[in-house]
Amino acid sequence: MKIYTIKESRGSLKLLNEENQLVGEVLYEFVTGINRRIKIDNEIFKIKNTGFLWYDNDVFDKNGILVLKNDYAKNRIFYYDQDTEFFTYKFKGWFNKKLYLYNNGDQPVLMIGYKQKIFKNQYIIEVGKGFTNYIVILSLLNFYISELSSA
Repeated sequence: MKIYTIKESRGSLKLLNEENQLVGEVLYEFVTGINRRIKIDNEIFKIKNTGFLWYDNDVFDKNGILVLKNDYAKNRIFYYDQDTEFFTYKFKGWFNKKLYLYNNGDQPVLMIGYKQKIFKNQYIIEVGKGFTNYIVILSLLNFYISELSSA
């Protein structure tokens, strides 16, 4: 597993790989926290909350094409590319919630967790070797942060 870190800055969460290089960002308005977007390289994806109580997340590319769908009720994610990829996720733990992502073969490919620091959380992401779908990673990070803040 590779260890990725999250650097919080004003208006964004930056995903850094093991070499401390920027992989992508979750952008949001600092004051309201709404209008979230995902930025990978120079491409920006829009996140739209849908479904019951707006828990589901849909991610659209710059042309308005659906790229990723998070189905909160059934704990699954659909990633649409040439082939559709299917993932499931599960929360574990009560006090320090961790979020695990599994591929369609029930193999763990990602774990998101946090450590409580003074006045803020330090987020850690463990990514399975060979898993480089950054749109899925950043979308799940956005969902995880939203879930922690609403709990």
